[in-house]
Amino acid sequence: MCGDMKTAYIHPIHVDDLQNDPHMTELLEAYAAESSLGVMPAFNPNWELYHHLEKAECLYAAGAYVDDQMVGFSSMLITQNPHYSVNVATVESLFVMPEFRDNGLGLKLIYDLRRVAKTRGAAVLFASAPTQSQLAQVFHSMGWQHTNEVFARGLN
Repeated sequence: MCGDMKTAYIHPIHVDDLQNDPHMTELLEAYAAESSLGVMPAFNPNWELYHHLEKAECLYAAGAYVDDQMVGFSSMLITQNPHYSVNVATVESLFVMPEFRDNGLGLKLIYDLRRVAKTRGAAVLFASAPTQSQLAQVFHSMGWQHTNEVFARGLN
C-alpha cells in the first residue's frame, strides 16, 4: 500500500466541532467566497443560534475529513412545515474545499444528509445551489427534482 494514500471520510459533528476546528477560518472563507449571495450581508456565523438549533434537535451537521483534517462540512435544518403538517429537511450548508472534491466526499455528505433526514422523519429534503454551479449539476445528475426558482432581493 502506498505511504501517501489518504483516508477520506465523513462523520456527524457538533457545533462545537465546527466552531473550534483549527481549519474553520480557512473553510468558512472558501465557503463564503463560493457560496455567498450578493443580496445577503457579509458572512457572519451566529454560533449561539447554531448551538440553540442543535440543542432543539433541529440541526444536523457532518464533517468531511481527509486523514484528520476537516476539508468540508454539511448542515441541515429539520422542522415541521405547518402548511403540510410534515417534517421537512433543508440543506443549510454543503461544502468541500475544491482541492478535495475528487474523492467523493461531497456525494458522501449528500447521501448522509438524505439518510439522516429519513431517519428523523422528514418527508422531503430541500436543497439549493448557485445557478450553473458544480453542486447544481451534482443534484441534477443524482435525480433531484428541480421544483422552484429562488428569487432574492436585498432590503438594505
